[in-house]
Amino acid sequence: MPRQHAFRVTHFTARSLLFEEPNRSNRDRGPHGERAVDANPIVLIVEDDPFVRTALCRLLDREGIASIDAAGLDEARECLARHGATLRAGVVDVELGAENGLDLVNELHHRGSPLSILVFSASLDGASSAEAIGLGAAEVLPKPAPPEAILAAVRRRLDAAGSGTTGEWLRTHPSCGIRTP
Repeated sequence: MPRQHAFRVTHFTARSLLFEEPNRSNRDRGPHGERAVDANPIVLIVEDDPFVRTALCRLLDREGIASIDAAGLDEARECLARHGATLRAGVVDVELGAENGLDLVNELHHRGSPLSILVFSASLDGASSAEAIGLGAAEVLPKPAPPEAILAAVRRRLDAAGSGTTGEWLRTHPSCGIRTP
């Protein structure tokens, strides 16, 4: 089942990113310690490694970008069916266990999906990067990458999809549902 994320962290370190949150009352937390927020996801993260998947979701949330994640292609398709109206960008790993994330990229491209896709994978080289672009990815980023590079790439994908993360769109667009202070 896909997981929608809305977390708040104060520092980007492996420990704080995955385990620490600011002090909040227990009534504000979900069953796994996450903070419940009324926000529709705008970024789909497709990653089979649970550590990386959670870290990406928390990194985006730290910047006010709502995300939903999937561990494989079936979950990703379910997320797209359920949240396709609000999703603007995708971060897709190539190696998803026995599955290939480029199959999803190709499928979205052939369906004419407006999602702007970032392929983020450790298995990227010159040939596979060119293949990803040829199949419909808008950008590729090899793992590992510093948080700043990941955020910059996601922001470029959101800007390309017409939903920049720093503009009024996120604060005011009714389909997004993100409340800002």
